[in-house]
Amino acid sequence: MQQLLNAAQNEVQKKTFQDIIDNLTKQLESEKSKLNPTKAEDFKVDKPSDKDTTFQSIQQSKTETKKQTESKPKSESQKVATSEVKEEEKLENKEEESLPPKQDYAFQGIGILYGKIVRRYEDNDAYYNLISEGKTYGLIYNSPKVKEFLRLDYNPDKDRYLTVYPYLTHFPNKNTPPKLGFTIIAANDTPHLDLKVNEFKLSGLWQFIAVCKCPVISIHRNRKGKGDRVSRLKKNLIMRN
Repeated sequence: MQQLLNAAQNEVQKKTFQDIIDNLTKQLESEKSKLNPTKAEDFKVDKPSDKDTTFQSIQQSKTETKKQTESKPKSESQKVATSEVKEEEKLENKEEESLPPKQDYAFQGIGILYGKIVRRYEDNDAYYNLISEGKTYGLIYNSPKVKEFLRLDYNPDKDRYLTVYPYLTHFPNKNTPPKLGFTIIAANDTPHLDLKVNEFKLSGLWQFIAVCKCPVISIHRNRKGKGDRVSRLKKNLIMRN
């Protein structure tokens, strides 16, 4: 019965349960007094004290207030703030997706030329020139495989697509234009890279140097280790030819 009284959720239920307890108590006492009047007192049910009843009422009131607070819907301002935060998160995610993938930027200077490879000296297969669009450029090579290819597959009448690195030789006299040449990497019957003929891809440092009147792009060799030597290519940004 005491548990039934404690389970009351509001004052109405509490009063109803209290009435039921009182009624059952009276009936029980009446029945016990008929059987054994002298021991009727032993079967009395303890009623909760006023102090306990007051404490239970306070606890129930707090519980009801907490439930009402939890079940109370969010205000319009809270909904708007939450919505704005979600929208900002969506925008940030879209911006991150639209950004190009991160990569390690490196120095680069490569391009495609089309022309004939001819020996610089008829009786010497160590030096070659490139004839392209009526102009002659000096060719150098760093790979033994390229040297062997030029020697074995030499054909001065055949046009080829050359993959090359450009290089410029600057002179102390500022009035003397730099000399343009190329380091040959490969020679093919079809373009080897996704570049057009006479198209170059350059990535380097924009700077001024003492031997050139105009700014240049300085392209260094990419370092692979602490002891690697650095070579530089100074490519004019403004060229007359």
